[in-house]
Amino acid sequence: AASTFKTPLAQTNQVDKVNAGMNYLYWYVWKRILTNNKEDLMIRSFPTQPTFFVYGCKNPLRFHTKKFAKYLRQDEHCEYEGFERSTHWVMFDEPDRLIKKLKLWLDKTNDLVY
Repeated sequence: AASTFKTPLAQTNQVDKVNAGMNYLYWYVWKRILTNNKEDLMIRSFPTQPTFFVYGCKNPLRFHTKKFAKYLRQDEHCEYEGFERSTHWVMFDEPDRLIKKLKLWLDKTNDLVY
């Protein structure tokens, strides 16, 4: 998919591994919203595989907890970062920075089995 749009992500050796299924945390949040499970809108479970998690600091809503952020920061195979100039749409607000970070993370986790 990335190569279809000729993005710099297409140049990484991991482009075939990037897919919509990697966005499962976001899916769980929306599932909770759409099923009216408002008691548990925050992401509280921790991933068991390498995770790339970025968010826009200008977005007033947070779907993750401080504990979740700490967990990701402590895992050498995870990437967690807030993009200061971004709203919810990081890929539009800071695309070059996002792609650079994602490519570095994909290259770093290339040899991991998950």
